Amino acid sequence: MAEHRLTYETGIRPRHRLDIVWWLVTGTLAWTVTRIPDIYYPGDQGTPQFLSHSILFLVGGLVGACRSERPWRWGVAAFLALALGDICQVGNGSYFPEMGLSHLWMHCRTGAADWALHALRVLVGAYAGAFLVNKGLR
Repeated sequence: MAEHRLTYETGIRPRHRLDIVWWLVTGTLAWTVTRIPDIYYPGDQGTPQFLSHSILFLVGGLVGACRSERPWRWGVAAFLALALGDICQVGNGSYFPEMGLSHLWMHCRTGAADWALHALRVLVGAYAGAFLVNKGLR
């Protein structure tokens, strides 16, 4: 009864509320994983990048296995989180007032390819996880 009343009053089904949590989990994990090489290995580009790319694939696989319907949305969640985190990081800098919106727009255009490549790893992992849960492990 409480679930029905909650659905009627808010217009949000409880299952969709859980999806919002998974969107936040996916975005937070993707953003955190992409920051690992910058934090622990500031000058190295080889092994830490491979490690973060592998973890992004595993994050996508985990989320895709847990929420296997419409796995494309986990790649979108990762892209949006990476974009928002990067924009906030650039916009929060002390040089932002001198930089202006045109430079911020240029940063977004150049960063979009990097965000898309990271999100692609999450997307492929999510489809792999969804496949294993739905068809592969039965």
